[in-house]
Amino acid sequence: MSQGWKGFTQAIWLLAAAASAPAAMADTPAGPVLYSYDVTLPGFGRIGTYETRITPQGTRTEVETEIEVEVKVAFVTAFSLSADRREVWEDGRLVAFDGTTTKNGEVIRLEAEAGEDTLVVDGPRGTDTVAPDVVTFNPWSTHVLDADLAMSPEHGGTWPIAVSPGGEGEIELGAETLDVRHYRIEGEEPSDLWFDADGRPVRFSIEEDGRTLTFTLAPERSAYSVPE
Repeated sequence: MSQGWKGFTQAIWLLAAAASAPAAMADTPAGPVLYSYDVTLPGFGRIGTYETRITPQGTRTEVETEIEVEVKVAFVTAFSLSADRREVWEDGRLVAFDGTTTKNGEVIRLEAEAGEDTLVVDGPRGTDTVAPDVVTFNPWSTHVLDADLAMSPEHGGTWPIAVSPGGEGEIELGAETLDVRHYRIEGEEPSDLWFDADGRPVRFSIEEDGRTLTFTLAPERSAYSVPE
């Protein structure tokens, strides 16, 4: 893989990873919801989909994410990535993670389970322990805005992040225009998040090697009340 596509992989996972903080989850949905996004890249258009299903059960919340991305150059696949992952949160803390990534044909497994004061991570880099307040970078709720440490859901590495408000604006989704609030995340790769008045993550993007990878909510495929 070229260096450019290697960086692109890191960008995918920085967003496929954005974060749930151990602070109070005020914006956790009351019932199961499904957020479905179109993934776009300048010069390539729509390159895939990103879907997150959130199932709250009292103090426990399960978050399942599926990603399918393929980039073709001259009708030849230059990059492909698919992933299935599952996160379990208890009282605002990540207590379990299970993920499988298939990147250009290579299968990568990552598992994590909470210990008493740590999160034990078992992945391609071996077994390690990280801080109990670590989060995955997966913007399914505004509690991402309280995070200061993120974990890659591909290899389990961690890095600090800092969030700052970027002001208010509007985003058009089909025939609907939504009022949104913008936030900037500085970290291993800078990114941007837009939440609507109901706390829904309607768009997020990341800058990498001069490219901007964008995830935009597709209302026609999303469901804000999913049968359990």
